[in-house]
Amino acid sequence: MKKFALIFTLAIITALPSVAQIKLGVSLEPQISWFGTDRKAIKGDGSIGGVSFGLNVDRYFAKQYAFYTGVFIETTGGYLKYQNGTTIHSKDTPNFAVKPNGSVKYRTQYISIPTGIKLKTNPIGYNSFYAILGFKTSLRMRTKGFTNDGKNSSGINSMDGEVLKNQTEWANLGYQLGVGTEYSLGNSVSLLLGITYNNGITNTMDDENVHVNLNNLSLKLGVMF
Repeated sequence: MKKFALIFTLAIITALPSVAQIKLGVSLEPQISWFGTDRKAIKGDGSIGGVSFGLNVDRYFAKQYAFYTGVFIETTGGYLKYQNGTTIHSKDTPNFAVKPNGSVKYRTQYISIPTGIKLKTNPIGYNSFYAILGFKTSLRMRTKGFTNDGKNSSGINSMDGEVLKNQTEWANLGYQLGVGTEYSLGNSVSLLLGITYNNGITNTMDDENVHVNLNNLSLKLGVMF
């Protein structure tokens, strides 16, 4: 899957200079994010709110078909619950002991680059409906971990303060599916409204003992020019 995603992304990037029509836009995407894991002893323990904002780029290779990409700043994350407890090892902060059934909140900021195919309908009145299918590559800017259930290696209790830094992998890959509509305002300007689901493929955490995938559901609000 990783190799396929890489080949898919490179193919789109290579094809971009050869297409004719380009549409740019900006969007704001409120979202909810959560974790999934491959172990029963470590599992997702709830969602958190976040936001993504940035530049959208659509390059049409046919009247209703386009390659889409962009650059976004994204704040995301979730909760992980450790059924048997654990000691989290960190390069930037003291080792942290989490009690059994303790939960840690992770909040990560990424630079995200989506790539994929966008399919649009012919206009129905002022509206055109679309669907997208592609991948999202996210590069970590920073990660913070918070908990009120545990002690660090110096024996100091943490009460909802920042206790962990950069516990996530530097890069994250996922696939995305979305639907939405573009409402024409005339002169090639349109309002953008959509819903996008992102499902993580690679391990989010810098921990070889558990695979944690990051998922989110976002509402896209934007303008295309």
